[in-house]
Amino acid sequence: MRFQINRLYTFALVGMSALALVVTVLVTPASATTISGGVTLQGDLNAHGTIKVVSNFGPTDSSNARLWNTEVRNSQNIKVGQWVETLAFNQGTPVTRTYSWNTAGLAPGKYKFEQGISKPNWAGVLAWNSNAATVTIGQVVVTPWDASSATVVSLAANGNVDISTKFIAAGNAAGKFTLDTNLYDSSGKQAKKWTQYVDATPGAKFTGNYSVSRGTLAVGNYKISQGVYSGTWGATVIWKSGTSQFNLAAPPIEVPVLPM
Repeated sequence: MRFQINRLYTFALVGMSALALVVTVLVTPASATTISGGVTLQGDLNAHGTIKVVSNFGPTDSSNARLWNTEVRNSQNIKVGQWVETLAFNQGTPVTRTYSWNTAGLAPGKYKFEQGISKPNWAGVLAWNSNAATVTIGQVVVTPWDASSATVVSLAANGNVDISTKFIAAGNAAGKFTLDTNLYDSSGKQAKKWTQYVDATPGAKFTGNYSVSRGTLAVGNYKISQGVYSGTWGATVIWKSGTSQFNLAAPPIEVPVLPM
């Protein structure tokens, strides 16, 4: 243990044949280097993206430069992330450092954070916290393609049938895709078809606005179906039948008004 002398008192008693020297020394322990904080994380560990790591070391024991180390290990005790800084703060200053941790590609499971304070250049470890935090990364959740949004905007009696569609790319989508929108009558016959060729990125949204002349459609029930294909009409990625339905009634008959 390190000590520092606070006060030193000296008393001398002189006798005929002896000299007595009494010394009283008061000592107190020097400030020990400790880690009184821990690690907290901000972000979705199941998203397998970038997580904010907040490493709290507590008040520093010295104004001298210190090496501040934060690291994370997997369940096999293999280091998968580390952040090291050599910085000096005024004695007693709370030390909190913030880092970014990219969890993409890490296997699901438990991960443990550790903190250390050392002299510069790893000249000596002053304190270590082997249980700063334990977190769990979940399974990769990939959002599939969404091809289920079609809206009939207008059914003008003597005009067009206006249709609006939306596709949302999957969470892992990359490259070219074919987006297919189809209009079917009540017998299942295709009445109209619209196609989009797109370059997709994860979560990208694609909208379409289409019109078909009411005069080309027979009276009856109709449904809209949507599909996504890889590349140019490659493998079927998703098919949604009947994402919207409507009834096309006969236009009203205008009765002439006879003069009185």
